[in-house]
Amino acid sequence: MNRALYIMNHRAPYLCTKQYPDPRSPIPNPRSPIPDPNTMLNFLRLDELHPQAPGNKYFKLKYNLLKAYEKGMTKIVTPGGPFSNHLHATAATCARAGLESVGLVHGKRPPVLSPTLKDCEAWGMKLEYLERWQYAERNTEAFKHWVHNTYGPCYWIPEGGNNYLGVQGCMEIIEEEHRVHDIIAVPVGTGTTLAGILLTKGEHQRVMAFPALDDRDLPKRLEDQLYWSTMDRELAQELASQVDWQWDFTFGGFAKVTDELMAYIEGKAQQGLPLDRVYTAKMVFGVEVLINEGYILPEEQVLIVHTGGLQGNREIGD
Repeated sequence: MNRALYIMNHRAPYLCTKQYPDPRSPIPNPRSPIPDPNTMLNFLRLDELHPQAPGNKYFKLKYNLLKAYEKGMTKIVTPGGPFSNHLHATAATCARAGLESVGLVHGKRPPVLSPTLKDCEAWGMKLEYLERWQYAERNTEAFKHWVHNTYGPCYWIPEGGNNYLGVQGCMEIIEEEHRVHDIIAVPVGTGTTLAGILLTKGEHQRVMAFPALDDRDLPKRLEDQLYWSTMDRELAQELASQVDWQWDFTFGGFAKVTDELMAYIEGKAQQGLPLDRVYTAKMVFGVEVLINEGYILPEEQVLIVHTGGLQGNREIGD
């Protein structure tokens, strides 16, 4: 067994079971990899798993919401940007589960709400807008104290579900049938999904990470995430060092696109593979470039993790 998986299962067994009621309807296990006849790649279509929390969002929210239930909390507070997939999934999921939700939005309220924020309001999420300096403090203890003083008894979920429980959920993405592949390709925002995959991948598997922005602090933050989950600094460093970071496919930064990328997305959509502009399109583009350059060998089996985010295509770059 993967050493990290052994540690996780023995240090926090209650997180690896389903003893609490799931606030959402049951979903199937992640689908078997789907071969793409145009590129000979295998896609793990997490975007098709759940209507309220598609992609990796189901996994990031799952144990956070179960923990809220365990604590008897009926209000969820979480931050995100005006186009946030995380806010969108949290609002939809809380509405379905009968929970109150508060979204702390980066920036001033715009004259016209984005489709994401319109959906959030329609699902009953209370939106509060924070100035840049306020939002910059969102990961501090002082900010968490402010949240609880302002909103009363509530359960706090960090941006993007980036906490110990988010990583726990993402440990369920890779299943036994997915360990036959040589390479796992995953897009990276907060690093939560990447951490969960590193903790459960096969020993022989190489993980390629495609960051959505050129943030060279990501590897250190990933190591910290792995440490939260294992409480073993040596193991966290070992796992973090195994990541094959691909920094050349950010297309200018977070949510930035080019005409080339937009044409690529349109072409993939016509082939039946929808990709979002922030994460998955850049990853799949990068994988194909690396295949053409010979960095990924013809005999290597590649599993591409489609993390969703398609709702954001309604607005980013429009």
